[in-house]
Amino acid sequence: MLPIAVHARAKVLVVGGPDDLAASLDGVQSVGGLEVAGAVLPGDGVSGVVDALSPDLAIMHCDSDGVEALQALKRMRGRHQCDVLMVVDRPRADVVLDAVRLGVFACLVAPVEPHALRVLLESWLYRWHLAESKAPREADVLPGPVTRAVGRKAVGTTLDLVAKVLRERHVPLSASEVGALCHLSAVATRRYLNQLVDQGEAVMTVEYGKTGRPRHLYRWTLLMPG
Repeated sequence: MLPIAVHARAKVLVVGGPDDLAASLDGVQSVGGLEVAGAVLPGDGVSGVVDALSPDLAIMHCDSDGVEALQALKRMRGRHQCDVLMVVDRPRADVVLDAVRLGVFACLVAPVEPHALRVLLESWLYRWHLAESKAPREADVLPGPVTRAVGRKAVGTTLDLVAKVLRERHVPLSASEVGALCHLSAVATRRYLNQLVDQGEAVMTVEYGKTGRPRHLYRWTLLMPG
C-alpha cells in the first residue's frame, strides 16, 4: 500500500466509551504500521495521558454534545501537537466547526463504517511516514534564534509535513499550492499554515492583483532577508 520504506510504527491513542473503544481499536489493529498506545474514557485526564504517551494520532469520540471532548482537545493543543481524528455522534455545526478550528485531521459521523475508518487511517499513515522520512537532520538546521521551533524533534504529524514542504520552497506559496504538494485540502492546509505563522516559523503576505480576490501567500521565515 505504501510506496515508501516503513520502519517505525505510529502510536494511536483512542478516547471514547466502551463501544467506541472496541470499534476504533479494531480499526487501528487492522492497519499495519499502527500500534495502540492507550485507550481512555473522555473524563480520564486525556491531556495528561497524551503528555505521558506522546501519541502520533488520537481518535477522539465526542459525547452527545461534544463539549467534554472539545475541552480535552483544547487542553491537548496547548501542549501536544499530535494529529486528531474526531468522531461525532451528533454532527452539530458548532461542534464540527470548533473541531476544525482546533486542527483535527478529519471529522467523521458515528457510527463509522469499518472500511471507511481503515481507508482514512491508511491515508493518515501514508502522510505520517512521508513526513517522518523527510524530517530534517539536526545537522541541516541553521543556527540562530529563528530556529527555536525549526530545531524541534520531528514527530511526523501533518503539521511537520506542511512545514517541510514550505521550508523546501524558495518562493511564496498559497494554501492551495501547499495543499496540492501535501495531498491536503486548501482549508486544512490553511489551518496548519496559520499555526506556523503564529509560531513564528512562517510569514504570510497578501498579493493584490488587478482583478479578483487578493492571494494570501506563505513563506518560510528562514528564507526572508536578514
